[in-house]
Amino acid sequence: MTDVFFIEREQHGARLQHVVAARYPDVSVGSLRRLMIQGGVRVNGIAGTRNMKVSEGDRVEAALPDEEVRPAKTRRREALDILYEDAACLAINKPAGLAVVPERNAEDYPLMDALLDHARRQAPAAAGQPVRPMIVHRLDRDTTGVLLIAKGPDAMRDLTEQFAGRSVRKEYLAIVRGRPPQEAEIALRLTSRRARRGRTIVNERHGREALTLVTVEEYFRGFALVRAVPKTGRTHQVRAHLRAAGCPVVADPLYGESREPSPLYLSEMKRGYRPKKGQPEPPVIARQALHAARLEFDTPLPGGRRRVSVEAPLPKDMERTLKMLRKYRPEPV
Repeated sequence: MTDVFFIEREQHGARLQHVVAARYPDVSVGSLRRLMIQGGVRVNGIAGTRNMKVSEGDRVEAALPDEEVRPAKTRRREALDILYEDAACLAINKPAGLAVVPERNAEDYPLMDALLDHARRQAPAAAGQPVRPMIVHRLDRDTTGVLLIAKGPDAMRDLTEQFAGRSVRKEYLAIVRGRPPQEAEIALRLTSRRARRGRTIVNERHGREALTLVTVEEYFRGFALVRAVPKTGRTHQVRAHLRAAGCPVVADPLYGESREPSPLYLSEMKRGYRPKKGQPEPPVIARQALHAARLEFDTPLPGGRRRVSVEAPLPKDMERTLKMLRKYRPEPV
């Protein structure tokens, strides 16, 4: 099946992947992504890419062979924990293990599928004007907490500009190793490391400006709970800065010290603890102990802007880790 449609005024400036995903809500996002990679979606006669920005009046052709699509009912569903919602955006509490962007060779995209389902339930699209949820920023797969989603391209542009202009306040809570100072400003330039894909390193000569404010919320013996406020938006900024400051995030597979076990086990906190004979020791926390705790931004409502602050409670694995630290590694009086 080949479907032909034209980009409307309110879609101007949107990315092709969002337009296509919203037009075909009953087709898995993984199938649509694969279709675009194979050149099955053309804009004005030219093969379109996922991040291509479309313009009003563009002619889009989408070839949808039955064997390449998967009905929505066969997809894995992801329940949304909604923290805030208005006419322009919504914020969810992202769990660990959920990818914000489609992973390489992934067959599906559970987060976007869930967002599209929610959009259809809340405000069914009018003919020719589908609802288009758009993810404004990213959180790492195993980082939990507040994730912001725009409702349509106008809200997306506004919120993206706020992030670029650094008017959005982001706060993270992290359980770290070591004993950081009560308050610190980490101003170290960061760049990506080609030798290890996906990792960010300090590079004062060639790196980009990066600043993170860190405050200790609670001390333990050998560990601390910190609040980190990134004033810039570099990839893995909080994780890379904390490691460079000598207090890496607990159980971080990329930025932990070489001697650090990952995940974190109770035997490292409780003296003399041994798991049951013949059984592996279960981890206290099995992923980086980093949580996007709070996000403050201006919501671009049609009737006027309003400052909003959204908070996400600590996930159970971090709460459990703090409970163990308070019991077995309390700060000496």
